[in-house]
Amino acid sequence: MLDVVKWAIPGLITLTSISIIAALAYVAVWYSIKEKYLLLWSLGWAFFGTRYLFDMISFKIVTLWPQIFVDLMVVCSTSFFWAGFLLLIKSKNRYKKVVPRVLLSLAYILSVIFKFVWDKSNLASIPVYFSSGLLIVIIGWEFLRKKYDFHHYNATIPLGISMILWGVHRLNYPFLRYSSSFVPYGYFIGSILSACVAIFLLGLAIEKEKYQKDISIARYKKFFENSRDVMLLFNNEGIIIEVNKAAEKAYGYSMRELCGKHVSYIEVVKNEDYYQEPKCMSLHESIHKRKDGRRFPVELSSQVIKIGDEEIYLAIIRDITERKEYEERLKRSQEFYLYLFDQVPMAMWRAGINGQFNYFNRRWLSFTGKTSEEEIGLEWTKGIHPDDRDLFMQSYIRAIMSKEPFEATYRFRRFDGEFRWIINVGYPFIDLDNRYAGYIGTCFDVTDERVSQERIRELQESLSITLRSIDDAVIATDITGEIRIMNLAAEKLIGIKEEEAIKRHFSEVVHLYLADNTECSKEFLEWIRQDQKVDQREFYLRKKDGTFCSVSHSSNTIKKEDGSVEGIVIVLRDITKEREAQLELQSSEMKYRTTFENIGTGLLIAREDMIIELVNREMEKLTGYKKEELERKMSWHQLVSLKDLNRMKEYNKQRFSRTGSPPKVYEFTLVDRHGVEHNVLCNVELLPSEKQIVASWVDITERKKAEEKIRYLSYHDHLTGLYNRAKCEEEMAKLDKVENLPLSVIMGDVNGLKLVNDAFGHERGDKLLINIARILSENTRDTDIVARWGGDEFIILLPKTTKEEAQIVLDTIRETCATTEHEYNLNVQVSISLGVGTKTEPTQDIKEVIIRAESDMYSQKIQESHEFKAKVFASLEERLLEKNKETREHVLRVKKISERIGKAIGLTQSQLEELTMAAALHDIGKVGVDESLWTRAEALTQEELEKLKQHPIIGYHIIKTYPQLSGVAEAVLSHHERWDGKGFPQGLKKTEIPIMARIIAIADAFDALTSHGNTSSPALVDKALEELEENKGTEFDPELIEAFIKTYRQ
Repeated sequence: MLDVVKWAIPGLITLTSISIIAALAYVAVWYSIKEKYLLLWSLGWAFFGTRYLFDMISFKIVTLWPQIFVDLMVVCSTSFFWAGFLLLIKSKNRYKKVVPRVLLSLAYILSVIFKFVWDKSNLASIPVYFSSGLLIVIIGWEFLRKKYDFHHYNATIPLGISMILWGVHRLNYPFLRYSSSFVPYGYFIGSILSACVAIFLLGLAIEKEKYQKDISIARYKKFFENSRDVMLLFNNEGIIIEVNKAAEKAYGYSMRELCGKHVSYIEVVKNEDYYQEPKCMSLHESIHKRKDGRRFPVELSSQVIKIGDEEIYLAIIRDITERKEYEERLKRSQEFYLYLFDQVPMAMWRAGINGQFNYFNRRWLSFTGKTSEEEIGLEWTKGIHPDDRDLFMQSYIRAIMSKEPFEATYRFRRFDGEFRWIINVGYPFIDLDNRYAGYIGTCFDVTDERVSQERIRELQESLSITLRSIDDAVIATDITGEIRIMNLAAEKLIGIKEEEAIKRHFSEVVHLYLADNTECSKEFLEWIRQDQKVDQREFYLRKKDGTFCSVSHSSNTIKKEDGSVEGIVIVLRDITKEREAQLELQSSEMKYRTTFENIGTGLLIAREDMIIELVNREMEKLTGYKKEELERKMSWHQLVSLKDLNRMKEYNKQRFSRTGSPPKVYEFTLVDRHGVEHNVLCNVELLPSEKQIVASWVDITERKKAEEKIRYLSYHDHLTGLYNRAKCEEEMAKLDKVENLPLSVIMGDVNGLKLVNDAFGHERGDKLLINIARILSENTRDTDIVARWGGDEFIILLPKTTKEEAQIVLDTIRETCATTEHEYNLNVQVSISLGVGTKTEPTQDIKEVIIRAESDMYSQKIQESHEFKAKVFASLEERLLEKNKETREHVLRVKKISERIGKAIGLTQSQLEELTMAAALHDIGKVGVDESLWTRAEALTQEELEKLKQHPIIGYHIIKTYPQLSGVAEAVLSHHERWDGKGFPQGLKKTEIPIMARIIAIADAFDALTSHGNTSSPALVDKALEELEENKGTEFDPELIEAFIKTYRQ
C-alpha cells in the first residue's frame, strides 16, 4: 500500500492541476465569447479537480466518507459535462436532460449503499464510474458522428477519440484503482486523457467562435456589397474606410477615390463634428453632391459596428430625389386644388382622419362671416341650429367611424344671423399612397328650394286629401290615355292599387261595357276627346275580381292655354245600389202589403184620435173582429181593458203632443170580441210627417205563464218543491225583524243519503229527499219557512217561536220519521238529524243562530248517522242472504274456503277475521243491481253485462261508509280482478290486487267449479283443482293456488 500511495500522489496532483487550469481557462474563454456551455464545462472541471483532492484524502485517511465525496464529485462533474454538451448541440430533448441525471443519481445512491454494505471494497464505486464513463463515451461518440454543424472542425475528431478513451478509462477505474501494478500508470494515463479532452474541448469552442465570426463577416460583406442603399464605413474621425457598389454608382467616384476622404467631401453642408460623435446618428436629411457637381437630397443614418476590437461607423444613405420631387408636386397639387376650391361657387370643407375640420374655402367663410381660425376643428358646429346639432353630430360621427359617405340636412346660421337650410355632403378620400386621409365635403343652401318644395308638398297633400275625401272614383290620364292619377275610391271600385295602374293605358285598367255587353273602354276616351255626349248612356264596369257594377260618369278634358287637350279627368260612381234601390222601391209596396198582411204579429195603423186605419189578418185573429168592423170604425181604446185604459190614453196624448216621453214598448190587457182577456206586448212608433202611429201587438199570455213558472223555479228547489237557499235567505232577511222575535231555526241533515245513493242509485236517493221534504212540510205551520239548504241539508224558519216550542216541532218530526219506513224493504225507518237555535235579542246575528243550530244538529248526527248506517248495512246483508237459499250457502262456503286458504298462507287471527268478513260481503253490491239479471237463463246483452260488472263498485261504496272496514271494501272492489290484469273493474294485475281479493276470487271460483260446494265427489274436486292449476298465473295468484291445492292433497 505504501508503494501505491507513493506513486498515486504525484498523479493525483497532476490531475488536480490540469482540472483547475482547465476550469480557469474555460472561464476566461467564456468571459470573451459568452457561450454558456463553456461555463458549465468549467464547473465540470472544477468538480473533477475536487474529486482528485478527495481521492488524495482517501489515501491518507482510510474512511468511507472521502470515498463517498469522491463519487459525488464524479457525479457532479459528469452532469456538468453532459449539460454543457447539450447546450453546445442546442438540444431541447427533455429525455436527454432527465435520463442522465436520474442515472447518475441512482448510481451514486447505489455506490453509497454498497460502501456501507461492503465496507471498503473498491467494487462499491462500480455504479458511479460505470454510468459516468458511459456518458463520457456517449459524448465522445456524438462528437464523431457527422450530425452537428461543427463536425468539420479540426478539433472534433481528436476530441471524440479522447473522450471515448477517457470514458473507457473511467469504466475500468474501480477495478484497477487498488492494483499496485496499475497505480504508476493509471493516474498518468488519466492525466494525459483529461488534458487532451480539456485542450480539444477548448479548441473546439475557440474554433466554433472563429467560424461563426467568419460567417458573420461574410454575410455582412455580402449584404454590404449587394445593398441597393449607399453604404459607407468610416472611423471616429470621419475618414471613409470602405464604400459599396451602390455608393460608387450614386456619387460617380470609384472606391479608391472615396476611401481616405472625409465624409464631408461628398456633402454640400459641412458637419464634421456630427460624424465624430461615438454614437449612432439619428435619421436625418442632407444634401450631397456627385462627382460631376450635381447635388441631390439624401436621407441618412449611421450606427456603430465592431470589427474585432475596432469600432467603426456604418452610414446608410438613400437618394430621396424622387420623393422630394413627389412631395413638391404634391405641395403644388394641394395648392392648386385649394385654389380651385376657393373658386368653386359652393361652400367646401375638409377634415382630417381624426374628424376635425382643417380647411374651409372662401365661399364657406363668406357665408358664415368668420375666419378659418374661428371655424377650425369643430368650432364651426356652433353655427348649427341647437335643435339640429345633436342629430348632425350623431350622423357625422357614425360616418367617420365607418368611413362611409354621409349626407345631412340642418339649419345653419349665416353671417347675418339668419338660419338657412343646408345640405352637407361628405365623402372619405385617400392620399397618393392610397391611405385614408379624411373627409372632403360640400354644402348647399337649399332654403329657397325647401320652401318651394314645402309649398308644392302642401298643395299635393291638399289635392291628395281632396281626392281621398271624394267618394267617387277619380282617374286622370294624359292625352294618350295613360293613367297619371287615381284616388283611393277608384282603387276600391276597380280593385287595382294606384301604383299598379300608373303609366298603364286607361283601357287596360278600366273595363267599361255598354248595356248590350260590348266593351267600350277605348271608345269611351275618344268620345270624351271629341266632346260627344256620353252622359245619357248607361255603362257597366267589370272589376278586377270579375264582378260587374253599374256606374254613372262625368268627365272633362284638361286643356292648355292654346286650347289643345293635354289630359282627361274621368269621375265614376258606383250606382249599383241606387239601381237596386229603384227596383226594390218598385216592389216595396207590394212586399210591404204582403208582409203587413202575413206577418205573425198583429199590426195596426191608427190616427191621432186612435181610430184604426188599417189592420192585418193577425190582428183579426187576436181581436176576433173582421177588418171591415175595425178599419175606420173602431178606436183601439175599445179593445183595452178598463184597468189599462187611462194609462193608454195618457201615452197617446204624450205621443202626439210631444210633451212627455211615453214608452214605445209596454204591456196591457186586451179584451177580444168574446170578452176573453189576453196579455199583449205593444210596440208603438210614430210615423214620420204623418199624425199616425203604427203598432204591433203580440199575444204573450203563454209567455207570461212561462215566466211565472221560471220565477217559481228560481225560488224553489226543483226536486222537493221547497224554497231553495236563495229564496230562504231572502225570506230570512224579511223575518229577521224585532216583531218576529223570538225567531227559531231548525237545521236538518238526512242520514244515510250517500249510502242509499251508492247502494240503490241517485233516483232512490232523490225519493228519500222528497219523502223528508214532505214530512217537514206536514209538521210545520203555514207561516213557517221550510227550505232545502243544500245537498242533504234542510232548514226551517219559525217566526215568533220560542226554543221550547221549536223543540216540540223537532220532536214531532222525529216521531213521524220513526213511523215512516224506506221504500226498499230495508226494515229501516227514515232518519234525519235535527238541531235548533233561537234568536231572542235584536242584536243577535241570525247567522250565529244558524251556526248554533248546525252545531246541535251535528252533535245529534254523530250518533244517529252511525246507528242508521248500521241498521241499513245489516238490512242490506239480510236482504242479500234472503234472496235464496243458494246465495246464503254460497256465501258460507266462500267464507270457509277463504279461511282455509288464509290459514294455509299463515295469516294472523285479525287478518283471518277481516278476510272472512270480506268473503261474507263480497257480493253485497248485488242488492243495487236488478235481480232479474242474475237469474235470467238466456244470454245477456253487452249493456246488461256492464250493469252486472257494477256490483263490486256498489259493494265498495256501501262498505266504505265504515272507515274501519276500508280493507274489506278494497277486497270487495277487487275480487273480480285477474292476475294477468284482464279483470274488472280496475284492471289491476299481480300484487296490485289486494291479497284478500285474490283469496276470495279463488274461493269463489272453486265453489262454482264444484257445483256450488259439492266436495263429496273426489273426481269433481280433482277436476276443479286441475282447472284452477291451469289458470294460475293468468287468472289466479300462482302461490295462493299452490297453497290451496296443497291443503287438499296433504
